[in-house]
Amino acid sequence: MRYWQPKLRSVRRGEWIMFDDTTRITIIREVHAGTPAEPMLLAETWSPKPAERILLGYFPADRLRFAADVVWTVYRRETEAADGP
Repeated sequence: MRYWQPKLRSVRRGEWIMFDDTTRITIIREVHAGTPAEPMLLAETWSPKPAERILLGYFPADRLRFAADVVWTVYRRETEAADGP
């Protein structure tokens, strides 16, 4: 298991890109979601084209580290599965 040190870079207010070394893996943004609309964090896979991003989940607005931990876990599981046993 690899040790994870968060690599979140703020792109602009309320928007972060998460990296694995130099590879962009996700974008996390502050959005308003739900009824009534509440501030949330939206995590999606990274792609320069928004239409090609895949939803990873919504998280409480004040839990950026938690969102990053969940995204990292999903990312590692997927990359380890792709690398094989």
